[in-house]
Amino acid sequence: MSGNEESNSSKGQVDLAQDRTNLAEDRTNMAHERTELARERNELAKERNHLANERTFQAWIRTSLSLMALGFVIEQFTLFIRQSSAFLEDKIPEQGDYTWIIGKLLIVGAIFMLVIAYFRYHFIARKIGHSKHFPSKWLSTLVVLCIVVGVALIVYDLVLKI
Repeated sequence: MSGNEESNSSKGQVDLAQDRTNLAEDRTNMAHERTELARERNELAKERNHLANERTFQAWIRTSLSLMALGFVIEQFTLFIRQSSAFLEDKIPEQGDYTWIIGKLLIVGAIFMLVIAYFRYHFIARKIGHSKHFPSKWLSTLVVLCIVVGVALIVYDLVLKI
């Protein structure tokens, strides 16, 4: 081999080594990009889970409010029937009707459901992990305060009006 062929051969090997180095760097860059994309997907999944948790909490709130309304309607309808029958028949109706208890139980059950939904929401939020979305502390406090007032009113109504 002549000196010219050796230099071409060594130059070809250097070029080949440089190409391999470039390919390795490209693979490393692509691996970093895939890692970043995976982190973004993970954050998006956390956000989706957080939003699903909020939707579930809102569904529980709607359901408990519906049960409260149904309990209130049953209780008020019972009072209406008693007053109507007393007015029409000029006598006091019998005390054997316990549908007002069903109304009160629905209201108490709805409040219980609301409390469980509140704690479940926060439990799941902690399991999801750190998120950019945090519930409003004022709103959470307001919900708990409304629950406490509702329970106090139910206890007052059950204990003092029976």
